[in-house]
Amino acid sequence: MRVNARLDKDLSAAVEQLLRKTGKTISEVMKEALALYLEAQKQKPQSTIDVLRAAGLVGTAEGGPKDLSTNAKRYLTEDLGRKHGHR
Repeated sequence: MRVNARLDKDLSAAVEQLLRKTGKTISEVMKEALALYLEAQKQKPQSTIDVLRAAGLVGTAEGGPKDLSTNAKRYLTEDLGRKHGHR
């Protein structure tokens, strides 16, 4: 795949300096940089919801009230009250 990108003056100067310092071609430097970037993206922490979805824990409960996630405290209080005879 061929890629074309425009760099601002500062980034361009930094890349030119790196090319002179390492003796690598622009293609080699860009491939290495892109590989490092992609690897870093893989290791980026996922959001909590993404982790729970990946583990199969989101949407796994069946039955129960549809508003349980937003009213869990109320339902817990009611259930404990019934269990222990309190209001």
